[in-house]
Amino acid sequence: RGGGLMMLGGVDSFQAGGYDDTPLEDVLPVYLRTRRQEKSAAARYRLTREGKLEPWLRLRPNESEENQRVQHMPDFFTWNVVSEIKPGASELASLESPDGQQPGLVTHRFGKGRGVALMVGDFWRWSMRRQDPQTDDLAQSWRQIARWLTTDVPRRVEIDVEPPADPLAPFHLMITVRDPAFLPLDNARVELTVSEPDGGEITATAAPHPRQPGVYTLDYWCREDGGYRCRVDVVLPDGQTLDPVESGWTAQPSAREFARVVPDLEQLSSLAKASGGQMVAPDELDRFVAQLPTRKVPVTETRVEPLWHRPWLLLIALGCLCAEWGLRRWKGMP
Repeated sequence: RGGGLMMLGGVDSFQAGGYDDTPLEDVLPVYLRTRRQEKSAAARYRLTREGKLEPWLRLRPNESEENQRVQHMPDFFTWNVVSEIKPGASELASLESPDGQQPGLVTHRFGKGRGVALMVGDFWRWSMRRQDPQTDDLAQSWRQIARWLTTDVPRRVEIDVEPPADPLAPFHLMITVRDPAFLPLDNARVELTVSEPDGGEITATAAPHPRQPGVYTLDYWCREDGGYRCRVDVVLPDGQTLDPVESGWTAQPSAREFARVVPDLEQLSSLAKASGGQMVAPDELDRFVAQLPTRKVPVTETRVEPLWHRPWLLLIALGCLCAEWGLRRWKGMP
């Protein structure tokens, strides 16, 4: 399902708490196979090279200030000893004491979630006797750790927007729906409401995936450049509605013109034939220019003339006048 598990050091943690050979040991990134050892001195908390690269462990904007911050951290007197870290785990901090160096903060991926082992039990000492009472590094560190542990936790409804490789193709939307046990859920009605850049909304229904249970798909064609916003509403078979999920993407359909920069000779040839022109290859340009003075080029000229200036209209008028005079004379009319 995902999520995160973090175990802190202390007298009732790790092997001292009897967690060896338990399901929790499988989730932890360290082995609990060593005998309990007495600590003869305090330990210093130091970030490893890999730990300095993790943004959720850094509290200062640059490396020099971060090193200075770690140097000012107090000594810790409650910490646990572990035998070794598991394969694939990352040691992000170490504990240095006169007895040697051992892992202090270890993480690894477990299933779809994360497991964290912090061997320090009196981490609260970090917040005591602060140089600046307005700055609480311990509180900020706990917030960042908690956010990192829960960021990638899957939800019951998730949407994945896959942009097309070809500008002429649609965006592929995949919606994953899970039941309360976080197993794939079929027979749900998945409706999407897409807000387009011009302010209009389009409603569509996603279709179940033919091979993946609990997955619903929809191909969406973008007509305008700009940002698109999508809201997903899921109605379960029993009529219950889950919390809507929103996502978005940007599209640029106008880039279709530049999708192919190679000249389309067939299209150009048909266009020239339809318009009475000629398609000229680059190596024939000189000969084409030399033939221009002797080529017959049709000239189209637009002329505007009053209708009353037409000779045939004057003849019609004179004919009507003569016809009228003849009829009057024939009938004896004045």
